[in-house]
Amino acid sequence: MASPGDLVAAVAAVLGYPLVTISTYYRHLREAGLVTKGGRGPSAAQMSPRDAALLLLAVAASDEAKTAAERTLAMGLIPLVYRSRERGQETSLLSVFDDLPASHTFADALTMLLDCAGQGSLQSAINATLSSTEGSVKVWNIRVTILGPLPQARIDIFVGGRHEMLSYSSIPSELFSEFDPGEGLDALKNWSSETEHSFPGDMSFTREFTNRTILRIGALVAGKVKQ
Repeated sequence: MASPGDLVAAVAAVLGYPLVTISTYYRHLREAGLVTKGGRGPSAAQMSPRDAALLLLAVAASDEAKTAAERTLAMGLIPLVYRSRERGQETSLLSVFDDLPASHTFADALTMLLDCAGQGSLQSAINATLSSTEGSVKVWNIRVTILGPLPQARIDIFVGGRHEMLSYSSIPSELFSEFDPGEGLDALKNWSSETEHSFPGDMSFTREFTNRTILRIGALVAGKVKQ
């Protein structure tokens, strides 16, 4: 298991941020009651996959640490609104995604990825898909994308030359089908201008991290590696 200090140090290292920056983000999450609390030393809190997921969301979704709690909640609670699969495919490329309920949120999906990475079931699912894939392409990648300022996110799964995408958005699911998912923030801006939802400025951002972060942080939280 990992302490808060371990998690902060690992996230800073894998994302390439100063340690003090990630520590400040974590402090704001703790003060808002969004991560597990504990004492110091032997009584320090033990970080869960959910804690790790929320810290990653805070860093990716917030330009300032003081808005971390608010932005983490806004980003974490957006629901799954679109899922692309190959024609005729009824199950996910990776079996671990089939365990998520249809109504899951982005934070649920990221928590699951970190948990499965730490337990080894993510790699097992990847190996199973690669072994059943025809052809010589035996590589894989998972990319997590966070877009703002209105909350939107995407998880792209690439395994053996095949691709699946899960999109999460603050656009109501009944409206999302009217937009090309590739339009991204343009769809969010159009929706915002036609409703009472105010779009907080025209400056958008996109941030990404990959399976490198997922595997590293997942293993740390599971106690498989030390910081």
